[in-house]
Amino acid sequence: MAVNMSKDAVAGAAKRSKHPKGLWVLFLTEMWERFGYYHTQVYTLKGQELILQAGTGDAGAQLKSINHRITLVGGNRLAARAARTGETMMVPNVYNDPSWIPNPLMDETRSEIAVPIKLGDQILGVLTVQNNQPDSLDDEDQFLLRHLCGQIAIAIDYRRTETERLKAEIKALQRRAMLEKVV
Repeated sequence: MAVNMSKDAVAGAAKRSKHPKGLWVLFLTEMWERFGYYHTQVYTLKGQELILQAGTGDAGAQLKSINHRITLVGGNRLAARAARTGETMMVPNVYNDPSWIPNPLMDETRSEIAVPIKLGDQILGVLTVQNNQPDSLDDEDQFLLRHLCGQIAIAIDYRRTETERLKAEIKALQRRAMLEKVV
């Protein structure tokens, strides 16, 4: 899939969003519209579970409404394997992979890729992309999605760092106010 989504587009989505969850939605929508993928979703890793943060289309909304999660322990879904190994998992044609597990809400899936969202060695989550044509996801998609996940990891880390900085600043102001009351 030779469609380009630039670092500027990812950075722009990061700047437009004041919260990481908003960033996920902007990012997925941008990908879905630019690439024409059948379905995209993003999970964050918490403990031994991947928690759905956002997904495109009706399937994404339904999964989000039921607080969809994927367990890493013993789970064989592509997203779980990507999170456990830190490696991209790709199934170009789901009919040729007996270990692939379908989701009934995305019954037109014929090709799938799961890309870990990593900052260094730390897994922050997983991006999954499905297409409704067999062999329609390839090495170009894999390369592009890895790059985009790297950009998203940096944006999420920036947001986390900024949030921590603001919390520390508020605490310092509160302490200063308490000291001024005492004096």
